Amino acid sequence: MTAPRCLSTRTAGGVLLDAFPGMPPNEFVDCTSVAATEITKMSNGVTVASEDIAGPWCAVSAIVGVGPRFEVGNSSGVTHFLDRLAYKSTAKFSHTEIMDQLQKLGGNFLCTTNRETIMYQGMVFLQDLEQTMELLAEVAVHAQYTEEEIAEQRQMVAWELESITDRAEVFLPELLHRAAYGSGTLGNAHICNQELADEMSSARICEFRDQYYVAPRMVIAGAGMKHDVLLELSEKYFGGVSSGSATPIVDKPAEYLGGCRLYPMEVSPSNNAQGIPLTQLGLGFKGIGWADEDIYPVAVLQLLLGGGLSFSVGGPGKGMFSRMYNNVMNLNHWAEMALAMNLSYMDSGIFYIQGAAPPQKIQVLLDILLKEMMSVAHGVSEMEVSRARNQLKASLLMNLESKSITAEDIGRQVLGFGYRLSSDDLIEKIDAVTAADVSRVTTTMLQSYPTLAAYGNIEKLTDYESLVSSLQRHMG
Repeated sequence: MTAPRCLSTRTAGGVLLDAFPGMPPNEFVDCTSVAATEITKMSNGVTVASEDIAGPWCAVSAIVGVGPRFEVGNSSGVTHFLDRLAYKSTAKFSHTEIMDQLQKLGGNFLCTTNRETIMYQGMVFLQDLEQTMELLAEVAVHAQYTEEEIAEQRQMVAWELESITDRAEVFLPELLHRAAYGSGTLGNAHICNQELADEMSSARICEFRDQYYVAPRMVIAGAGMKHDVLLELSEKYFGGVSSGSATPIVDKPAEYLGGCRLYPMEVSPSNNAQGIPLTQLGLGFKGIGWADEDIYPVAVLQLLLGGGLSFSVGGPGKGMFSRMYNNVMNLNHWAEMALAMNLSYMDSGIFYIQGAAPPQKIQVLLDILLKEMMSVAHGVSEMEVSRARNQLKASLLMNLESKSITAEDIGRQVLGFGYRLSSDDLIEKIDAVTAADVSRVTTTMLQSYPTLAAYGNIEKLTDYESLVSSLQRHMG
């Protein structure tokens, strides 16, 4: 019987003391320090920001400071089409060639928009970074927007509009923003209507893109690569982006007004598990921009209220300590949903609670949600605040384990602030939030004009003036 081959002549307690013959020395990653975010502005004005995180893959984003809030006149609805036409034909590649490259790369590619930004992102193996940068530049800056592609998206818009009321998470925020901000800026629709879609043209899209896809409004953000590598590739593929004008990112301030937007329907688009039709409701208040220092107590407030569906995804008990579960859904079996949301933008924001209930109970639900907000304004326990702080920190840190989320976070912070706050900085600010801070920001919200939005069977819902009167009576 042949004896096993020995790869090391010396061992101690089962641990090899000598390296394997012919093997290169090990290089260990330093996990004791967090990589800093490096930021460089290119000669044309495009900002490049990155964080070198160990691993075989990387994520890179091209983020542009443009969205529906900047649409005026003929440009209305263009952002929706920019999103849907991503990864189609470009100046260099046909749509088929783009799809072929994406399949061979095998990574994750996306285009996503909100009311102020549009982001093109790829997550790939590190050796495929250059090919990914070329693709993102082609898709973002050199897209063709052919009439055939636009015609195809018109059909997709028609389908989206037909089914939009089935998606409360999409349609209700649309109603809330229009009620809160009116027409213009943050009140502009995120989803193009059919009339605008029918009039959409390649020339209209290209005119909007050429106006706003300029260097001062663009950040190339990466996670998982050396900064000088990303900078060199950015110079190569985004160095030709126009320097554009010095127009501020926010060229028209958003003014929160508050108001009401109701969408009555004879047949509710969704039912609960028992087949009972549901009415969708949103109760909102004036929030804050993400540069405001009160963003931290507002974020804690959102977690403190918490919420979700009556049967939470993940099994019974998830979120059981939040007020929306404890004081709303657990005590009212008919409440199908209660969820606190905060949407902050550059210079404004809206904080709202989304709910769903049978039509005959929708007014009761509205009263309960308003009561919960008033209760927090009058005082909240340190235990609740501590739990919400811990949830917020855990969510932040777990999200930043994803390189795609890290790249997005770098890009959005650098676009808005010109720098990036580290996770340690954010945790320090979260830990500084007190129960008094949470009650204070809640009181400030309740002193603004409320925003009310609902759709479905809304016959039992109170009028907006009664809501305002009730709020003013209780808040003095």
